[in-house]
Amino acid sequence: HVQKDPCRQEFSCVWDFVNGSPYDFSCGGYAAQAVVPYEDARGQYIHNAIRSPEIALPEGGAGVYLEWDVYADLPLNSLVLYNWGFVSFVDGCPGVWDRWHNYIYSSTAWWARAQRDLGSGIAPGATGLQVELRVRDTCVWWCGQFGNGECHTNAPLFDNVSVYSVATTGPSVTMGSFHDAFATDGTITGTVRADEGVDIYDYTDPRMAFADKVNLTIVDAVDGVETDPHTGFGPAAYLYVSVHPQGQPGKSGAALTEDSYRWPVVDSLTLDGDIWYKVRIDTFWYDPVAREGTWPDLFQVDLNDNLFTPGDTIYYFASAQSNAPSSMVTYYSYFTGGVADMAVVLDNPMEFTCLPAGGFLRGGDILVVEPVFRSYDNLIGSALEMLQLDDKVDRYQITRSTSAYPNSLAGKCVDVFSQLLPCYRTIIWYTGALTLGTVSDGLTRKSDDFALLNTFLDNLPGPGGVYFTGDNVAEEWSGLTGASAIAFRSVFMNFSFDDGDHASTSVGYSPLMVGASGGMFDGGSFGVDSLIAYGGCPGPVARFDVLSPVGTSQLETTYRGGGTSQGAILSQRTTNSIGTEVGVVLSGFRFDMIRDDRPSGVPDRTEHLHAILSWLGTVLDAPVDAGTSGYRNTLAQNRPNPFNPVTSIEFTVRRAGPVTLRVYNVAGQLVRTLVDDARQPGVLHQARWNGRNDGGQQVSSGVYFYKLVAQDFVKTRKMVLLK
Repeated sequence: HVQKDPCRQEFSCVWDFVNGSPYDFSCGGYAAQAVVPYEDARGQYIHNAIRSPEIALPEGGAGVYLEWDVYADLPLNSLVLYNWGFVSFVDGCPGVWDRWHNYIYSSTAWWARAQRDLGSGIAPGATGLQVELRVRDTCVWWCGQFGNGECHTNAPLFDNVSVYSVATTGPSVTMGSFHDAFATDGTITGTVRADEGVDIYDYTDPRMAFADKVNLTIVDAVDGVETDPHTGFGPAAYLYVSVHPQGQPGKSGAALTEDSYRWPVVDSLTLDGDIWYKVRIDTFWYDPVAREGTWPDLFQVDLNDNLFTPGDTIYYFASAQSNAPSSMVTYYSYFTGGVADMAVVLDNPMEFTCLPAGGFLRGGDILVVEPVFRSYDNLIGSALEMLQLDDKVDRYQITRSTSAYPNSLAGKCVDVFSQLLPCYRTIIWYTGALTLGTVSDGLTRKSDDFALLNTFLDNLPGPGGVYFTGDNVAEEWSGLTGASAIAFRSVFMNFSFDDGDHASTSVGYSPLMVGASGGMFDGGSFGVDSLIAYGGCPGPVARFDVLSPVGTSQLETTYRGGGTSQGAILSQRTTNSIGTEVGVVLSGFRFDMIRDDRPSGVPDRTEHLHAILSWLGTVLDAPVDAGTSGYRNTLAQNRPNPFNPVTSIEFTVRRAGPVTLRVYNVAGQLVRTLVDDARQPGVLHQARWNGRNDGGQQVSSGVYFYKLVAQDFVKTRKMVLLK
């Protein structure tokens, strides 16, 4: 029985290493729980493993994976660690065990699913393998250096161990990513470099320069990678690139690439109505001029560093083709991994944005700073959509956030006065579950986020501010020693960090959050705002920060309606150096952990964000009521635009009923009826126009208007047909 884990209720066959142990978990508060034995009278330490029988492997190229559930309540101080390994069988005989030599520790007391890819280590010609999970008390080496080994737990426990294979569908492809950025000349009109966003200098080197090329790893251990048929040399590996808005002079074809020899544009295609350019990826060469000195399985590609400008969004994905006889193609996007179907990556391409972007150009003044994963799309984005702000928000995504590279906002924004202050009034700084590099002080990474934010807030000419939301922002901030972090805390957000684990304050894993009387969350449609911060079962338990107000900061929300000792959200207003009152909101939990405590109505996360943005000075209408419909009328800008010969138009409707979508010329004459029927809410509808009128004739180049009428909703947008 795992007494510390409230999430796991059922087991299949649990393997542990405590059978016959005379020791208990009194040191952890569970005296009835047996634990992994300590050193015995003969000075011996536990070193044991569980092993599978021999497992047959399928013939041909295949990916082979080992998976298991593990309860790894293994803090480093205990020095009880585990690892995994396997051995290949060739002609019925086992070879040498291949073990993961870095033993694993973890202080998290919950069940998690682990996976390891065994494929690259399996011996050629192997017909079978055997796997193991191993535990070792490392006190014999490390006691007194990394821990004292004085409090063992009952972990590790293993359950549901499995080995499975996945048939090869083509080369294995992984790649880095181009990074969102601002113009390098410090303006909002200059050109934006296409960089990977990884610093090429060591952290101790005061210089800062970003990697100019994106690296890819492409492996096909069975057939190898095909040679490019377009040029006759180099790999048949490609970067598909689509620049939006499309049709901009000079931003197409060969102009996209930095080097037409190493990365030539070999083809162009129209896919789902968008124009994509096919850029050949080159082998990684130590000497690219002489094409000498390669790095196995490593490839590179680069785009033009003097082409893209603020407002551009560049979509891209990669592909690679196997040699014959398989000739299989793998398509890759960060969001899909390697897949055999191009349509999958077309729906989920990678992207980088040149800022300020479309949100600012459409009249918005909010910038969202976030790690590069899709909590924005699923939760923050949907809340902004219900607030009718989704098309007026710019996003800056931080890639490789956990590595603390200098690619945060301060690393790419060249001039706060010309690139941030004229464009944005509010910054939503979302850090998710990050523990490192949430907001930098110039010591945890070369870029200094707090210095940028100090300048931004101290010079805002109108109402605005910053909303920090993440599980560990305050915890990391409280330990930062950089002058900028200390100054920000002194001037713009006074707080006391009380605890990094909300559950330790007896509020439970998923507490009810209650707004403070008279605060920003008091006065909503349901009175004092409340919500649930989801932190638990089943699965990993999130650790939320517990805060207390200090100085002029105010307590806005508490865990379980507690006092200042259970603070969850703080706010502070400050008059800056030019006389403007600006605000900062500091949340101890991340936005995507918000769950509803009511069965219907506007989602809690939407009301929550509405209250925060309103408090920061954004003028908002009431959020869309998801309790009655949850839908709204929208008409998107056609894509591509300009276009030739086909463009796509997307729209949604708030209520079921008749809908018309018609195209008109500049004289107001009807050209084409695209939709004239009943449509349902809750569906993203799409119409396509091929540039022909209702009689089937091709129309001339020029400006056209498309108009959506959905009951009482009428919306018109402009598009351009170019030939």
